[in-house]
Amino acid sequence: MAAAAQAVVEGRVQLTSRTLDEYRMVFGLTDEDLLSGPVLDCPGGASSFAAESRALGAQVISADPVYLLAPHIIEPLVRDHLAASAAFGLAIADQLDFSWAGSPEEHLVRWQGAAEAFLRDYAADHAGPERHYVPAALPRLPFADRQFRLSLCGFLLFTFPHAADREEAILELVRVTAGDVLIGPLEDPLGAPCSTLDALRSRLADLGVTTTTRDISYSIHPRQRGVLVCTRNS
Repeated sequence: MAAAAQAVVEGRVQLTSRTLDEYRMVFGLTDEDLLSGPVLDCPGGASSFAAESRALGAQVISADPVYLLAPHIIEPLVRDHLAASAAFGLAIADQLDFSWAGSPEEHLVRWQGAAEAFLRDYAADHAGPERHYVPAALPRLPFADRQFRLSLCGFLLFTFPHAADREEAILELVRVTAGDVLIGPLEDPLGAPCSTLDALRSRLADLGVTTTTRDISYSIHPRQRGVLVCTRNS
């Protein structure tokens, strides 16, 4: 896990600060999805998803190797990654569709607000009796079998393909989840689709995991295919 945290610190894996609204679009989430049982967000990054969802009454645990870091250490890291993400997004803005956010600048404002909400919640979590931000890295999670009703894995397995073994990571997410595991997007940061997705789905089927794809409204890249839905067969 320390190596995974170091990858974030060094910028090889990007911390992102996404809002609850963006999670809804990325994964096609409904209020029923959020409120029907425990939800795992892995990796949680610097998102405000957990804080916003818990404010609605949801049970959310966020897992990320970077949660090894104390609040005063993670804060400048979050701000550095936000600046890098903003610069990258603006540099390729002509290749992206920010219409759902209004504009690249409005999208950045959303992420800035999410980052601040995360940092407040993360600091409060560290000071409290129970941790909702759990230091953990795929493909090894410190959770019981079927502990969560729903698990979300965003902007990791296909965005940063060398961050974790996809097959092992998906099997681990399925292990800790009684219902669906949602993984997306299925493209790299420039919108290129995964060329081995069909082979991966075939291997997962052989291992007892049913996969389907779900169309979603989030389409920052023109070639976006939606999210992968993974469910154990028994």
